[in-house]
Amino acid sequence: MMFSVSASDLCRLRPCLFFFLAVMTPCGVGQPARGVPVDKEWPFPEYRYDDTWPQNKSQIDGKPFSVGVSPDGLVYVLQRGGSSPILKFDADSGELVGKWSNVAPTPNEHLDTPHGLRLMLYGDSYSVWITDVGNTTGHVLRRYSADGDLLDVLGTPGKAGSSTDPLQFGNVAELAFIPPGGDDQFSEIFYVVDGDGGPNNRLLGMQGLPNGSDVFNVNWSVGSRGTASDQFNIPHDVDFDSNSRRIVVADRANARLQLLDTSGEFLEQLTCMQPSQPYGVRVLPESTGDVMYLATTHVQEHHVMLLRHDRRTKVEGNCTVLSTLVFGTESSPHLLDVDMKSGIIFVADITAQTVYKLVPTH
Repeated sequence: MMFSVSASDLCRLRPCLFFFLAVMTPCGVGQPARGVPVDKEWPFPEYRYDDTWPQNKSQIDGKPFSVGVSPDGLVYVLQRGGSSPILKFDADSGELVGKWSNVAPTPNEHLDTPHGLRLMLYGDSYSVWITDVGNTTGHVLRRYSADGDLLDVLGTPGKAGSSTDPLQFGNVAELAFIPPGGDDQFSEIFYVVDGDGGPNNRLLGMQGLPNGSDVFNVNWSVGSRGTASDQFNIPHDVDFDSNSRRIVVADRANARLQLLDTSGEFLEQLTCMQPSQPYGVRVLPESTGDVMYLATTHVQEHHVMLLRHDRRTKVEGNCTVLSTLVFGTESSPHLLDVDMKSGIIFVADITAQTVYKLVPTH
């Protein structure tokens, strides 16, 4: 629903009204250095913030770091602290429909400092992947069933490292999967950004066996710390554009997005959001083979950006900031996910301890 409260009230915790085709800064924060919109082909005019979601906001009783949308209409909220590491809400109604147990069978299976979350499709079902940056049982990827049963642990719990054989991570941040298509019923190939302030600054190309077993291989690894085109400085999130077959990395401390092909070769960088640092990135469903629409989160500036990248034209920064949704200064929009069917965006806010539901009005 559209809410009718003053901008001063909204600036304290909640988003300021709508995404418009302009850079909006009614809260007085988060203005990007560049970003005057020049694109008249944005597929929809605005988003509205659904302030009825979730139904009971106090049920998010920890600090939400990430969020994931499942194919069966659920939103998984990953939080640190609180009653459970995973809360499951109905994507439409916002009703809390389940939560995982906070007790692990063994110490090494216990979530230490969870950071990122993605869903891996297996035919009509899916598994839940969680990255962990903790020093006690973290530096690993864990794969769970939809109900929270541990299926796999990739890496050595509590041991940061850079090896690919045996596989070790160092503050592994996020991952993204190539969606299954055609006769392929499994998300075999996935990409991992490893280096949320840890020893690594790399992108890994990985693959699981087609039968959905627990065997996973590293196909390639690229990146080191730096500012060059083949380097990263805190690669914090990653997504995959199925239309252009490109990997998109939120190269956070370099304040840019890097685009790579499926073999890890650098293609180009997007810098139109500078100096704002992108924490989270998702490719939006309005994207085509030539035009990529993206949503990015920016913790330090308390805002979400909508970007357009057209491979056929050259503009400053190689992309255009179409609009900026500014949150209050007591907010930290961290990671996000998008429902590729409806275009609805869900944003995990650490400081406000909530998840925002942004609904396109087209």
